[in-house]
Amino acid sequence: MDPQEERVEIGGIAWRRLNLDAAENYWSLRGPVRVQRGLYRREDVRNGPTIVPLDKRAGMVEGRYTPAAAKAVAKLAEALPSRDADALARSLDVLPYSRASQQRAGLDIGARWDTLHAAAEPVITEAMTIPKAAATLSIAADRVALPMADDRPLTPDDIAAGIKNPFAVNYRMAFVGVLTLCDADGEALTSIRHAHVADDGEKTVRASLAADIARLLKRRPDLKLVTLSDGAPDMQALVDGAAEGLPVTAKLTDSGTCWKSSRQPSAPPVVTRRIRLASGKTRCWHATTPSNPSRWTSRAGRPNTSRRPSPRTCTPP
Repeated sequence: MDPQEERVEIGGIAWRRLNLDAAENYWSLRGPVRVQRGLYRREDVRNGPTIVPLDKRAGMVEGRYTPAAAKAVAKLAEALPSRDADALARSLDVLPYSRASQQRAGLDIGARWDTLHAAAEPVITEAMTIPKAAATLSIAADRVALPMADDRPLTPDDIAAGIKNPFAVNYRMAFVGVLTLCDADGEALTSIRHAHVADDGEKTVRASLAADIARLLKRRPDLKLVTLSDGAPDMQALVDGAAEGLPVTAKLTDSGTCWKSSRQPSAPPVVTRRIRLASGKTRCWHATTPSNPSRWTSRAGRPNTSRRPSPRTCTPP
């Protein structure tokens, strides 16, 4: 994969090989690998930029991670805290790097995706397989408070303690959005997940959801669109904004939030939401009055005696 020619042409631009030792340690799935490679400089620019053709041909991520290692790091960073990710990697005998190194790698790859997602998401959505059994496209959004490290001015106490880069921990909202394709019985078939930190997070997630909805409905106009939120006005506005201008079959609200709000003396009564599925069943999402859980039935047909209602399949009213 590493060209041996003194001069190469890439995209109509000439590059000349430098007489330098450009060997580099790459992260592979099984451990670090040192590779001898060529470094090329652009010919028509004095002290111009340099490239490594090997990186481009092999698909190296951030000039350091092999595709397999980058995929594993990204998956672990997405799914688990750093310590749990490190423990899982060690148990599988992969990614034999320190926990801090894995965490930094996850942040590097995540930052790279932040610059690529606008161009990559349309390609991924167009290429995904829509199951033939899909009957409903549901969208949901939520947010969670995460501790964020913000730089702060250096104080005399910091200097006395030897702190050079002080920071303050502040909690900010991170946003998530999910599109799920469900079958006629409401069972999930496949999902697309979006997430973003507080900086423009709500706007970014809403735009990504809206774009994915438009592409999926263009491919399958027969899909019924359903929105789901926790009942908070900002989350309802997010999913409504993502589905703006499109026919929405049902707007559903999570029962847990409704149950909490219904316990407030001034809260309005909780409204039952039922959607009739293509199979003829009806999906209930929360009860009219939490004080009457007997109206809910379990999947086995037994009365639900718990105080807090939860999503159940029940017969039409």
